Amino acid sequence: MGADIMADNYTAGSQISSSANWMRQYRIKVYQHSSPTASGNSAYAQENPSDTVLDVSNLKVVFQVSRNALYYPNQAQVTIYNLNASTENAIIQEGYRIVIEAGYPNNYGQIFDGNVLMCNRYKQNGTDYIMNMLAVDGNQFINEGYVSFTYAKG
Repeated sequence: MGADIMADNYTAGSQISSSANWMRQYRIKVYQHSSPTASGNSAYAQENPSDTVLDVSNLKVVFQVSRNALYYPNQAQVTIYNLNASTENAIIQEGYRIVIEAGYPNNYGQIFDGNVLMCNRYKQNGTDYIMNMLAVDGNQFINEGYVSFTYAKG
């Protein structure tokens, strides 16, 4: 009378079938200017319709997003492995924004959108080229949030 129910068990290191639609995914996009900015400070430059968007989701990427509830801006540390030299240089010189989205297939939610503050690159293990980027959201408003006004006499 009783029917045996077989459950699929997952063990670490094994392959999951493509029908497992519950698998989480992410997308990381780096925005870079298609032409040099006039100010030379790409972190605070405005977005242009002609800007290049580089989707690095298919590369090996490690990211960490820190969310703060108080006065400090949210931070993202993104590490991208094995970019070619021309792409690395373009990001270092003109990369100004990172957008990180995570979720399930065809259902992504944005978890970070911020300005790139710092990029550095190095070689690891003699074979892997690594580029680290630090980005914060709201930094432009914190650093450039000036008010200028005058009061009338009396």
